Amino acid sequence: QELMSDKKLLILDGHHRFSAARRLSKQDGIDYTMMMLMEGGDRALLLLPWHRCIRNYNHDMLNTQLDRFFNIIWKGDQNDEFNRILHTKDDKFDVRIGFYNKKTFSVIRAHRDKVIQLSDKLGEKTGLDYLSLNEWIIEPCIDGNKEDNIVFTDSVSDAALKVDGQGFNSAFLMRPLTIKDVEYKAHVEMKNFPQKSTLFLPKVAEGIIMRRIEEDEHK
Repeated sequence: QELMSDKKLLILDGHHRFSAARRLSKQDGIDYTMMMLMEGGDRALLLLPWHRCIRNYNHDMLNTQLDRFFNIIWKGDQNDEFNRILHTKDDKFDVRIGFYNKKTFSVIRAHRDKVIQLSDKLGEKTGLDYLSLNEWIIEPCIDGNKEDNIVFTDSVSDAALKVDGQGFNSAFLMRPLTIKDVEYKAHVEMKNFPQKSTLFLPKVAEGIIMRRIEEDEHK
């Protein structure tokens, strides 16, 4: 405790475990939980993106939203050129997202003025790729329960496979965030990223913890 007393900690993964640990502390007096600490500048710490595969959406609405908010700046196969165009970023308002719909890979770029308007509306400047996708595509276009119609994957090739033969219609391929992005979001904007914005590596080996749950604990 003395060692960490003047440090700021970011929970990069397992926030639900942290919430559970707090409940156990209040209920049972359990004051410790296992965790792994890493320095923010550690080169072994990787942040990878979660890509989105979607189905059961309004195709007409999707086309309308794409035309309204984005330009297609590249089309072709998944190759080095696709990756280069997707990962180019002129400034914080340069929103680019990869798109795959069984026919081809594309890079769509959001209209800069629309991104600035969205940033001002939300009061956020970090994670605009994910915020734009949620605001302009996911929320207005997907019908029914979004949990049933969106699946997340950290692999571009797996995203394409899900679209090609596993019942999904389109995939949105995201760019990774950085530790500086996460720190800015937490310390300056003091907000959360949208669900499944980052995959943190490395993952430590986990054991199995067993705890007896008494019947009255569910009441």
